Amino acid sequence: MESKFIITSIEHVILVGIKEYPEKTTTFTHELNSNELIFHFSGNSTVYFNDNVFDIKENTLRFLPKGKFNKYVVDREKHGECIVVYFSTDKPVSDQAFIHSV
Repeated sequence: MESKFIITSIEHVILVGIKEYPEKTTTFTHELNSNELIFHFSGNSTVYFNDNVFDIKENTLRFLPKGKFNKYVVDREKHGECIVVYFSTDKPVSDQAFIHSV
């Protein structure tokens, strides 16, 4: 992971509510046009991103890198809320997704 970078733009900041994705499983198929930083306020889910399997729960921060991916599936055990920040940087932050629980 690159330790020094500059955020060049914030494209969107959105709140995803409990009812935003009512289905249990969501499969994303589009390329990520920007990096994504997602903070989960509530809920429980398992996220499959490329070769990673992430256990997402309350107070989990998730990073997804800009670009193409092989697999991106969110399987919800308990619906919750999160805030998503879509942003670009002057150089790649990381080509690997990761999570951090706070």
